[in-house]
Amino acid sequence: MLALPALPTPADLPALHRRVAALARRSGTLVLDLDGFAAGGLAAVDLLARLALTARQHGCGVRLRGAPHELDALLGALGLADVLGVSPPAPGTPRGR
Repeated sequence: MLALPALPTPADLPALHRRVAALARRSGTLVLDLDGFAAGGLAAVDLLARLALTARQHGCGVRLRGAPHELDALLGALGLADVLGVSPPAPGTPRGR
């Protein structure tokens, strides 16, 4: 599992992609934990799509966990909720922060 509390800076992206690739090589499904994710909009969608692509290039599926409501709605509107494997929250669990 990889926790993403916020959008990384452009300087952090190469290290993040290397980390996703390393985790993907060891796992059948990489869970991206978005609980408390403090970003939304198309920049967040772009980041998640690119991380999913990196994982898939290494033979690993992706699941998003705890996406904030706004991001979840945007992924759904763009038709990416199923592609990115958005997991519903457990009953009684707050979603995002």
